[in-house]
Amino acid sequence: MVDLSAYGKAVSEDTKKLVAAEKKKILDGKWDVFYGPIKGQDGKVVVQQGKNLNDGEMLSMSWFVEGVEGTIPK
Repeated sequence: MVDLSAYGKAVSEDTKKLVAAEKKKILDGKWDVFYGPIKGQDGKVVVQQGKNLNDGEMLSMSWFVEGVEGTIPK
C-alpha cells in the first residue's frame, strides 16, 4: 500500500507533481524505497547495494535509517 496524507498549503504544485510521479514508480514496481544501499542510524550498511528488504524484514524493522534522530523503545 502506498499513500500520502493531505498536503499542507505551503507545498507547491510542482512538488505535488514530482511526488505523484515518484508514487507512480513505486506502484508500478519500478522503484522501491527499501532498495540498498541503506545505512542504519549508526552509519553501518543495513541493506547491501542492489538488495531490498522483503515484507517480513520491513515488518520486523527495529532500526532507524541514517539521519533519523531518536530511539526506538525497547
